[in-house]
Amino acid sequence: MDRMAKRAAPLLFSLALILPRQLLAQEEDASEKPWSNEADLSLVATAGNSEVLSWAVSDKFTYSWANSELTLEGAALRTRTTTRNFDNVGGDVQVNEETATTAEEYRLGGRWRQRLYRGIFGYSSVRWYRNELSGIDNRTTVSLGLGYQIIDRPRMTLSGQLGGDWTTEDPTAQGSRDFVGAQAVFDYQYKVTETATIDADLEFLESLDDTEDWRVNSVVGINAAISSVFALKVSYTILYDNQPVVVTVSGTPPAPFEFDKVDQRIAASLVMSL
Repeated sequence: MDRMAKRAAPLLFSLALILPRQLLAQEEDASEKPWSNEADLSLVATAGNSEVLSWAVSDKFTYSWANSELTLEGAALRTRTTTRNFDNVGGDVQVNEETATTAEEYRLGGRWRQRLYRGIFGYSSVRWYRNELSGIDNRTTVSLGLGYQIIDRPRMTLSGQLGGDWTTEDPTAQGSRDFVGAQAVFDYQYKVTETATIDADLEFLESLDDTEDWRVNSVVGINAAISSVFALKVSYTILYDNQPVVVTVSGTPPAPFEFDKVDQRIAASLVMSL
């Protein structure tokens, strides 16, 4: 508990920093609901000769004012797989089952967006990430920057953002490190029909301490409404790390092992919007 509290403290402190005082001062627009909430759920379970339990959940809460917007997000993914091993002991087959976590990822984040002048806006955010199977035990990033609403039409929107960030990272097999970085983000949305939309997000992250240490995150999704509350969503995610974590595998002699540079995920989920 002490370890988790220590890791959560920077995130909670940063969330407090990004909430401007005007959060309490601005008046809500009574003519429209000022908030929205979108929750995703996907689940795959198999039993019998093979056993796999895979689930993913996420939630995105947004509260809007006349010139500003607050977004809180969280996501979790976990897959556990059970495999069988067979041993022949004097003609008697013995079955041993081993269960292991084969995928696990957690995300938390908060973001404040403030309109400054026409299509120009400022933003600040804080994000926490964990993916031990990719070598990341803990990563917290605080960002600040400016953006521009490049396209703002009823059926299509496109915005670009440029900013700086500060990251503290705890790899699973290395000492913690802190570094300052730069980021560029593009958010695109196109309304194909009245009930279907395409979303595409592209993020580029660069460490200013080491120019070879850069990452690219891309998410493309198609969302089709099946009712006023529920929708089906299919998404494709690519996470690229040009300098993945390197661990040392014990032996004679010890040898380094580098995690994969690319993580990919295809997901289908049920979305509930309120």
